[in-house]
Amino acid sequence: MNTGQYLGLQSRDVGVKYFRDVFNYTAQLFDDLNHRINTMRLIKIKEVIKMTSLSRATIYKYMADDSFPKPVSLGAKAVAWVEDEVENWIVEKVEAR
Repeated sequence: MNTGQYLGLQSRDVGVKYFRDVFNYTAQLFDDLNHRINTMRLIKIKEVIKMTSLSRATIYKYMADDSFPKPVSLGAKAVAWVEDEVENWIVEKVEAR
């Protein structure tokens, strides 16, 4: 936050304006987080395979090498990947070529 924008204001006004700016910034962060949570989608291995054109074995090999997103545990024998993380991985691969 640029403190120069508060110069020339009375100290009380500076405090109120600063508080308002911090509040608005925090509210925007929460709005962004809420939007992200509400649009987050989990996908199963078949969709990951379809999106990446990789085999199941290659996906798990890349995960072991820490070069592919890890899945989220959904239960004793169920996992899924965060779609945005897989999409970001694909974008990184395309940009790296």
